[in-house]
Amino acid sequence: MKHNHKVAARIHKAVTDFERQGLSDRHLTEAMLPHMLDLQDLWNRVGVRELREFCLTYPGLHRFSVLMQEFSANDEKTRKSGIHLFLNLSELDGPFRNEVERLLQLAGDLQAGKVPTEERITLLYGWQQDVRRLLLGDLAGPIDKGAIEILTAVFDDIEIRL
Repeated sequence: MKHNHKVAARIHKAVTDFERQGLSDRHLTEAMLPHMLDLQDLWNRVGVRELREFCLTYPGLHRFSVLMQEFSANDEKTRKSGIHLFLNLSELDGPFRNEVERLLQLAGDLQAGKVPTEERITLLYGWQQDVRRLLLGDLAGPIDKGAIEILTAVFDDIEIRL
């Protein structure tokens, strides 16, 4: 239970910090990408009633949840229309997907300040090196050119925020 509150509070803080910077919904959604795994994990662990209570207590969590639902609905609508940008990309396979998730989680931890200051520089450097190795195919094997382009843009954007 305590862990769930920490996750909700961390998401709330990140959203409110970005809101203070005046980010649009689109940019806020992009900035919050590293927190998507935390949000999904929270949704999977708590019931509807508890999630409602968290959203009342942590308005940033509610805002992020609504943005992700809108993003998902727009993505689904675009996919059905047949013009989705990523429609021709294959699903990420196990080892590659695991590495992408690990790197996104670490970026989220770094951005949320969950890493002690003395370890931050070392972890950030390691994160940057692992991203480069992943995109070169040295970490989890070769990947599709389209996936490389998309992930490069995503990781470049995350690195700017870190």
